[in-house]
Amino acid sequence: MRAFLFILSFLFFACTSNRYDARLLQVDSLQEKDRDSAAFEQLKRIGVKELSERDKAFYYMLNTFVRYKLYIPLNDSTINNSIDYYMREGDDEMLSRAYLYKACSLAERNDLSPVVYYLKKAEFSAKQTKNVDVKLRIMAMMSIINMNTNNYQKAKEYVDLMFPLAKQSDNKRWLGLCYEYMAFLSEKDTKEKELYYYRKAEGFVDCLKKEEQAGLYNNMSIVYSKMGNAQKAEPLLLRSLYIYPSAHAYGTLAELYTTQNRLQEARELWNKALKTKDKRLRSTFLQPYAAWLHKIGDEDEAWSLAMKIPFVKDSLMRVQQTEMVKENQERQDRLKRELEHRQKIVVLCFVIVLLIMCAALTYIVLELKMVRQKKVLAEDRNRINELQATIEDLSQKEGENSEKLKRARKQMEKMRENLAQKTALGKKLYEEIFEQGGKTSKWFKKDFEAFCEYYRTIDPEFFVMLESTYERLTPRQVFIMILDHKNYTEEQILEIMCMSEGTLRTNRSRIAARYIPLDDK
Repeated sequence: MRAFLFILSFLFFACTSNRYDARLLQVDSLQEKDRDSAAFEQLKRIGVKELSERDKAFYYMLNTFVRYKLYIPLNDSTINNSIDYYMREGDDEMLSRAYLYKACSLAERNDLSPVVYYLKKAEFSAKQTKNVDVKLRIMAMMSIINMNTNNYQKAKEYVDLMFPLAKQSDNKRWLGLCYEYMAFLSEKDTKEKELYYYRKAEGFVDCLKKEEQAGLYNNMSIVYSKMGNAQKAEPLLLRSLYIYPSAHAYGTLAELYTTQNRLQEARELWNKALKTKDKRLRSTFLQPYAAWLHKIGDEDEAWSLAMKIPFVKDSLMRVQQTEMVKENQERQDRLKRELEHRQKIVVLCFVIVLLIMCAALTYIVLELKMVRQKKVLAEDRNRINELQATIEDLSQKEGENSEKLKRARKQMEKMRENLAQKTALGKKLYEEIFEQGGKTSKWFKKDFEAFCEYYRTIDPEFFVMLESTYERLTPRQVFIMILDHKNYTEEQILEIMCMSEGTLRTNRSRIAARYIPLDDK
């Protein structure tokens, strides 16, 4: 169990891009090289307020993990800011990393449920990335947690997934760690099998970090101690302490010395082990140390240590409860923010839909209004045409001085004036083009329509010919035909319509395509 915790405490990664503040990248590089104290000092010199939102997310993530590694009290809820940011940005690689650091910060508690929760989130996010190192670290932590909970089958599944990834990336460090995890999984089998995998891992020892090298030799010594082979266990422990002194190795060597009756050396090692900042490790060592003191007859010191055990455990429990309260509050606050965010999105969607409906309704109303106007104009033109036919008939039958003819002409003039008022915009545009030398560069579709409707009142015979010869011309195409009808040259048309020769040719080609052959009329 202690071996698992030892390995777990050194699981981290430093994979990021060069987008971030150079000081934060330096912190990341330092913690990757296990220079955690230097990384923490650098973090303290960085003013959080001066950072961008992206750099703040990176800062909170690094601060959480560096504090965790140094056993410095931390508010693990700050990393939730990093998680929220990377979720919004869709940065799966950094999100998986933030989830893993969050899991590490929660690993000191007795309740592993939130640890597994965040690790599974990290695992899912890492699947969306191509970063093999990220995936390996998450799988390693999942494997160790399953070992701690005696779920060896699930732990082995994760190790089996790690092996091909480590080989694929040609990462000898991870291959060594994979063999060490296989040794953990073989603990329930024979000691020979366990040692077999430890020796396979030892073949990659030069690729491991110092803490990992020390941990490997410490764990190998534990196996030899269980086999009663103190001669091989002691050198391994001494090598572990030489590479990287740790409370874990001090405690293991102290237990070994107690079996050899090396009392003074054992006492010194126990005291060194109890100086660790890790309260959980201190709690682990207090019990066997007190029992050993009682066994050798040092009742006073044994009693003193025994009295400390409940206080250390109580202190550890209070810290865990405090963090759990913070986490629960932060989770509820986050759920509240997410709910408010969803409500804002719903309101925004409702407003957008409402605006679209209003725009569509306005468009429909305008279209209906335009259709009614065109219908009224068409009815007026039909009445004028009928009246024109009546005038021609009266002129032939009763002569030019007929009173009926005079009344008919007066009525038609009045109707034309009414029609002209209705097409006032068209009249204005007509005068602008033919009397003032204007251009159509700023005209819209409605302007061409208004011009054509007004011109229809001036030369209805032209429109009768046009509509019988061509099928459904656009207002712009009708405008070109009117200019042709008025004998404007191509250069004049190009100038009036502000178009290129190619565009004019295209329009003429489309007009020709709408020509109705005589056989179809």
